[in-house]
Amino acid sequence: MSRFQESVAEETRRLMNRAAGSLFFLSTRVVSDGILTTARALTGSVTIGQIEVEDIILKTNGIGLAGGATLKITCDNVTSGTNVIMQYAVANLRASVTIALSRLAVNPNQIGYTGFPRATLNISSPTTLELNRGVFIESSDANGTGSGTVDVILKLRRMANDADLTIRGTNLNQT
Repeated sequence: MSRFQESVAEETRRLMNRAAGSLFFLSTRVVSDGILTTARALTGSVTIGQIEVEDIILKTNGIGLAGGATLKITCDNVTSGTNVIMQYAVANLRASVTIALSRLAVNPNQIGYTGFPRATLNISSPTTLELNRGVFIESSDANGTGSGTVDVILKLRRMANDADLTIRGTNLNQT
């Protein structure tokens, strides 16, 4: 392959990684005592177009989460207001648990399922983040406690070329 062909192939790969319809993942670790009753940003804001949240995976460490009744992952869309993308009973986010939104949508009888507030919150109709909007984490009724952690993994799909969303930080905790 000539140098020119290699250059074209590399540029094509780069463009395809950021093309509309391409998947990408973001992950951050949140400490239990950093989950408050007020929403805290997990991500920055969507740049260029929209991004679809295809799945959210919660994975606890060997300690698990404590405090609060329900963990909520939300977004701040303008068109439909603040939306709960996923909610899950904190009591069931014990040590070494992995929960996926896609599995909850398929199996609502899974232990810990607290239901979704909107009918569109399922695998066939994922939440679409609007331009300049992001993803947040919060507790329903009391601040989290303890040093347990949860990895929040977002599976996302670009709805426009070069649409992007960045993670806010790692080890989000009270400061």
